Amino acid sequence: QTYSTLVQTAGVQADHDEPDCGDSASVLSSSLASNSSPSHNTANSFDSVSGCGGSAGSDVERSEFRRAYLQLVNCAPSKAAKLVKIERAMAKQVEDLLSSAGRAMRELSAKQQAVMEEAVAQSGHRYTDEDINRLNAQHVSNLTGEAQRWRKELVMLKDRQKAAHRQLVLCQLNSLAALDSRLLPAAEPVANPSGPDAGAESSTPADGDAKLSELSGEAGINVTEDPNESYRNPIAWEESFTISVGTQLKTQHNLRLLSADLRRLLSPNSAADRLQTALSLYSDSLSAFVLLSSRDQACNPHVSASLKFSDLCERSADFHFDDYGRQMESIWRRINEANPAASSGGSNSASAIGKPSVGDVFITRHSNLNGAQLVFHLITESGDCPELTSQHPVIAQGLRRIVRTALVHDVNCLTLPLLLTTQLTEEMTITWCQKRAELVLKTIKGFLVEYITWQSHRTPRCFQFLLPAGLSESMLQSFSSCIQSIFSLSHVALMK
Repeated sequence: QTYSTLVQTAGVQADHDEPDCGDSASVLSSSLASNSSPSHNTANSFDSVSGCGGSAGSDVERSEFRRAYLQLVNCAPSKAAKLVKIERAMAKQVEDLLSSAGRAMRELSAKQQAVMEEAVAQSGHRYTDEDINRLNAQHVSNLTGEAQRWRKELVMLKDRQKAAHRQLVLCQLNSLAALDSRLLPAAEPVANPSGPDAGAESSTPADGDAKLSELSGEAGINVTEDPNESYRNPIAWEESFTISVGTQLKTQHNLRLLSADLRRLLSPNSAADRLQTALSLYSDSLSAFVLLSSRDQACNPHVSASLKFSDLCERSADFHFDDYGRQMESIWRRINEANPAASSGGSNSASAIGKPSVGDVFITRHSNLNGAQLVFHLITESGDCPELTSQHPVIAQGLRRIVRTALVHDVNCLTLPLLLTTQLTEEMTITWCQKRAELVLKTIKGFLVEYITWQSHRTPRCFQFLLPAGLSESMLQSFSSCIQSIFSLSHVALMK
């Protein structure tokens, strides 16, 4: 237990296995805080985020990186594909380091456990109670130091990768600019090739590729294809619907009912997944997930069950935004700064110490997840919501804020758990599930109708309702029937 706690506290993944992100009760990890209201401008908030992966730099440098990245992924597909391969190779470096860290921590823990068992067995003979307590304290100190050492190596590796990634992007853009200068008519006379500056600007696309390989080698990145890699569809079952909302002025939206493992759904599965993320990152077609977290997890960043989403984020560097842990620290700091009583310790109440309330929402940004540039973290009482009504804060405040933010800004695809629960239990019967699904679907429909009244433009959106993997076919069909009974479906008319 001590080993597990220390590893999680230091942010080191104990196992190299893929973290189980399907249990949304553990979605909030490392240092979490809440924001009582969502971002008022989700799209513009991207502008204020460091384009260099959160590293220090001027606004001009961040803007330059963002412009270069946009131009690269939109105007040079071949170069963007090469960059994606490098990003995947960098992610493999991080995973290898995490694997080594987990193996080293397990070996150290096993050695300490053997020594402690021997000491306890000889208690009263060779070891006194004081000796055992001293030995235990030494083991804790050694384990903490080892975890911190691996954590430091992980941070240093990601910082090096971010710097190399930025240099690679700018290098590729310069190569692209050199190609454009040769294809487009020159605005000014070309300088004498035999002059003293000959060759100073003679960069070619081939030179750019050579420089790319050189920079990759300097960063220790081995860009090779994995012959054993195959695409794994994370969706076990799905059904799509086109609905119409409104009476006189109708707006069409797309609904998808998914049965999938959230861990696999958020994990980049192929080069195509990463390329799609790159194309959507700074676009006006963002995607977002809704993840549930209990109040205790939001206030205690070291709860063991809360590290699974953090582990998923830690598996690769985020080249465009701050790392997940740093974002959480920033949110927590702003919460305390906005509440002087929390900083001064003048009150012990939940609100005074910055403890989030049920229905609070905060947003994190990501470029290393699959199909999600934004994550809405919705605070619940205990991770699960056994009893909900339309007036419950999770529905009336939290879910409403999330949907409104998504509709007002550039979130075109929003994925949320249909049952607003992290896992199914024996108490959650088929009748219970149908009533919960009906409540959530009717709530979303009401928000969409309200959206029509105060929004001048009516952009079609996509809402994905996520169900746990492993449900029976009959249960999935019952949810499908529920959607068809609540929403007005748009049917395609075939002209003969």
